[in-house]
Amino acid sequence: MQNRSYLMQPDNPRDLHILVVDDDPVILHYLKIMLAKKQYKATFLSTTDKNVVTSVGPDIILMDVWLGNEDGKEVCRSIKQNPATSSIPLIMMSSSRDAAKKCIEAGADDFILKPFDIETLLQQITSLVLRSRVIGN
Repeated sequence: MQNRSYLMQPDNPRDLHILVVDDDPVILHYLKIMLAKKQYKATFLSTTDKNVVTSVGPDIILMDVWLGNEDGKEVCRSIKQNPATSSIPLIMMSSSRDAAKKCIEAGADDFILKPFDIETLLQQITSLVLRSRVIGN
């Protein structure tokens, strides 16, 4: 019988490490509280690049489109072009509906519109992580 454990949700949310990148301290604070409440392990940054992603080693990345002076889409493109980080699922987020198409074109695996419902976000995170595990196995 084939092992299909990768098709199941993680037994414990703490099994997932989420890298959250947003330059808005209010969003970071909100996500820090909500993810901690749900017992997710997370790292919170206001800026990032592919080297930081490699050192953090997340299971999934949640990143804003605009990171102060940085274009999150360009950071996404850089992460997805790097063989060491290309397989990490990445969700882009923005308050602009028009950003979704450009984010997907930049390599994002999914997009969520701000403001978002935390349960919807967690469903997207779980779905992407499970999909990446199925494809990776």
